[in-house]
Amino acid sequence: MTVPISDVKVNDLVFVKPGEKVPVDGEIIEGTTAIDESMITGESLPVDKTAGDMVIGATINKNGFIKIKATKVGKETALSQIIRVVEQAQGSKAPIQRMADQISGIFVPIVVGIAVLTFLIWFFFVDPGNVTSALETFIAVIVIACPCALGLATPTSIMAGSGRAAESGILFKGGEHLEVTQSLDTVVLDKTGTVTKGEPSLTDVLAYANWTEDTLLQLAGSAEQQSEHPLARAITDGMKERGLEAVEVEAFQADPGHGIEVKAAGHKLLIGTRKLLQKHHIQYEQIEASVTTLEEQGKTAMLVAIDGEVAGIVAVADTIKSSSPQAIARLKEQGIHVVMMTGDNKLTAEAIAKQAGIDHVIAEVLPEEKGSHCSASGTGKESRHGRRRYQ
Repeated sequence: MTVPISDVKVNDLVFVKPGEKVPVDGEIIEGTTAIDESMITGESLPVDKTAGDMVIGATINKNGFIKIKATKVGKETALSQIIRVVEQAQGSKAPIQRMADQISGIFVPIVVGIAVLTFLIWFFFVDPGNVTSALETFIAVIVIACPCALGLATPTSIMAGSGRAAESGILFKGGEHLEVTQSLDTVVLDKTGTVTKGEPSLTDVLAYANWTEDTLLQLAGSAEQQSEHPLARAITDGMKERGLEAVEVEAFQADPGHGIEVKAAGHKLLIGTRKLLQKHHIQYEQIEASVTTLEEQGKTAMLVAIDGEVAGIVAVADTIKSSSPQAIARLKEQGIHVVMMTGDNKLTAEAIAKQAGIDHVIAEVLPEEKGSHCSASGTGKESRHGRRRYQ
């Protein structure tokens, strides 16, 4: 049964098909899938979810059929709270606006008083008895001297600025925060989707034994065509970019959280994590060092086994935006200290930061801890990078 989202109540059960948006915040009761949470967290890679995990409304169910129990609906959902923050920012008064209101509160009565005095002088002395002429001078004084621009320009600019920033994914909690951006000396950037593209792409293909890189990628890409996972699409797109044609896939089975089992071109393929190969008792010690190296570079390495033997590695990663180094260089030219804060491990974060030209990295930070890191650094404490303030 299909019902409007507004009719969904807490504890209602909702079915979400692959490709659909999760309608409300809730808990998965049944099913396994990968959820694209990029619109909330900025993370480019979907998060694997199973029964008992929480999901957020407005995120996208990528490749599994799930049943969820609604825990938050309407104005209580995470998306509604974000919208509320933007609305509050647009309606809040910055210090400069309060000053403008105070000035207007004094200036307006004075202007009205001068206009009335002008009307009386014009009516009784300059052009006696001519109401039209006296009224024109009264209106002229009001139009010219009344501080309309002073009272309207500031709230209009704050509303326009915070709205434009929200379109770019920047949320201001209030007008005062927007105002102080002119005095910023430090900018803290998240990695995924900000410094990087926010979507995975193929970076490495390593072949072993008697297999070539093209053959390995052709088989892996053909197998992954049957999957809807973004990592699978990255491998498939990489195959097409190299001009390789897909081969026929005879059988496909997904092992959620571990990888896939496929029969293609007469070969049995396993593509996925170490656990997948362990499950099938396939030795991979000879490529462990290469897998570790790729992971230290911030890449997701997938092991490939063909016909019961390890055959190679395909790696994907969220690569850096071409505009990131230029943007960061411009910030540095303005004397702004740039910091990258991420939940990734330190080696991965430093590899990305080096490509972007960022000197200071704060890694392995949980999402709920990022605010406290900024607050602690904003108290004026000294660090090896000098005094810094986070706005």
